[in-house]
Amino acid sequence: MSNTQKEINKVQGTIDNKTEVKKTLTEEKGQLTKDIADAKNTTPEDVAKIEDKINAQKQNKADKSKELEQAKANEAEKQTVAQEKAKEVEKAQENVTKADKDVEAKKQALDPKAEEIAKDNVAKATADLANKEAKQKEAKTNLDTAKAFDADLSEKKVNANADVIAKAKDKEDKTSDVTKATKAQKDAKEAVENAFAYPTKVVTTPEWIKAFKEFKAIDEAKFDRDGWKKANPQKPGESDSDYFDRIDAAWDKFLEENSAKRKEAIKKVIVADRELRENHDYNEIIEGYTNAKDNSVVYDVNNIPSDVLVEASQYFAQLINSAREELGITEKVKVHKDAVEFAREVAKSVVDNNIKTFDHFGRGINDAARKRGLPTSAKPGVDTTSQFYENLASSNFEGMKITKQQLFHEIYMAANGFLHEGPTTGHYQHAITLVRDKNVGIALSQVEGADFMQIHAIAINPATVKNGSYDAIYGPQTLLPNAVYEDKATLQAKLDKANNDLETAKAELNKATKALDTARAKVAELNAIQTKTPEAQAKYDIVAKAVKVANEEKEKAEKHLQFVILDKLAKENALNESLRVQREANDELSKVKLASDKAANDYNNAVNARIAKEAEISNITKKIAELVSNKTEIEK
Repeated sequence: MSNTQKEINKVQGTIDNKTEVKKTLTEEKGQLTKDIADAKNTTPEDVAKIEDKINAQKQNKADKSKELEQAKANEAEKQTVAQEKAKEVEKAQENVTKADKDVEAKKQALDPKAEEIAKDNVAKATADLANKEAKQKEAKTNLDTAKAFDADLSEKKVNANADVIAKAKDKEDKTSDVTKATKAQKDAKEAVENAFAYPTKVVTTPEWIKAFKEFKAIDEAKFDRDGWKKANPQKPGESDSDYFDRIDAAWDKFLEENSAKRKEAIKKVIVADRELRENHDYNEIIEGYTNAKDNSVVYDVNNIPSDVLVEASQYFAQLINSAREELGITEKVKVHKDAVEFAREVAKSVVDNNIKTFDHFGRGINDAARKRGLPTSAKPGVDTTSQFYENLASSNFEGMKITKQQLFHEIYMAANGFLHEGPTTGHYQHAITLVRDKNVGIALSQVEGADFMQIHAIAINPATVKNGSYDAIYGPQTLLPNAVYEDKATLQAKLDKANNDLETAKAELNKATKALDTARAKVAELNAIQTKTPEAQAKYDIVAKAVKVANEEKEKAEKHLQFVILDKLAKENALNESLRVQREANDELSKVKLASDKAANDYNNAVNARIAKEAEISNITKKIAELVSNKTEIEK
């Protein structure tokens, strides 16, 4: 029902109430008129009756006045209630209006497409992220490929640079090799030019070595007395004297047999020597070795300087040691300065005593030995050829002057002569002595008028030194180190090798230089190749950033969707709450309107009641006035 209709109904109720009151009053007026008409025909008794009626009407009026006051009070009360209810209606209407506005606002705030749009945005952001992640994956693949390429390139560069370093080192080494080879070639060339001009080995053949070894073994054989006694013990009942005689007999037998073996061994050496001399004449061999410098240096045969004699002695020792080496003898004979001086003194005594026969000058040798506290073969002043120290060689050299070249030629021929003496002397006593001697010293002597020159080789061995003082005087620490000789052929071979080595070194250097150039070119080539990682990394960083942004946008879209959903839910809840409030407000409005309508109706009824009372009182007043008037009329 609309508010207008309600107001119409309200007004219609008021009219109906007033019509009812008017009808009642009309009826009461008619009764009063009738009563008045009746009164005109009354008697005094009737006047009294009218008086009673007047009094009754007055009492009725008084009662009605009280009722009017009550009606007025009720009207006022109902008016207050109606006004309050009207205010409550206004308040309720305001609440309804407010609730209607709030509902409308909530409806306006609730966007039905917001969730759909938010979901669409999430879908778009998800698709965009997937697209960008696909690009990132592709960029990552490209980056990994670029990194692999660059790693391979870097490894190649490292290897190439290492190769350059290695090649540079190799070139450096090859340059050093060339430098060393150049120096070695120069040294070898100088060595050839300044080479020891004479043979450094005596002449030997395998046959001679074999034969001489056998001879040496037989010569060094000793009777093994203890071994014999062990194999041939004393017989029971055999006297010591008889047993000793048996030992001596065995010893004599050994010596006899060994002597026979020795002779046979010497024969074999002589055979080997004769064959050697036929094929290797050392006297002719030495003639091929010349040295202009040495040939220009001339000495007095009997006054050769000590240092030159030491040099000659060293050469002699070298020649003897070359034979020792061939024979498997490791111990080398060395030069002793006192042995050289010993030889010089012996040579001088030969000259001083004008000895023109070729033999050991025992007196001179014994004098030199005696001077040193060494054993002698005869008493002082006794001439003898017996002695303990000298190996003596002779030469057909004539003249009192000798060049250094001739000196070394003589030494070479003397050393070979001693070792291969068998065909001439029938023995090898000098040779066997020389391969055992501990030291040696050489000196020369030439007597005026003699048709030969003598070469004195002195050796002082432990057996000839008394009181066990050999080591202190002639032991290893007193010996001169052996001179190192290389013959010219050996040095020439070294020079030839040095020349080849130098050419090889130069070729290797050239090869190393080319290899280094190639390695450096490779490094340059690799350095020219652009690395791919920076560009790929930059592209990857861009797409990675885009993925990050897309992911952030997706998260934002998802958060926004979540917000929209929550906001929608909140707004729906808020709208529902507003609708609830609206319903409650309308319910309250309806309730208060009903109450207000009732209060208004009650008020109107109170008003009508008051008006009716007032009308009743007015009618009563008129009735009283009429009664009074009638009474007056009657009383007249």
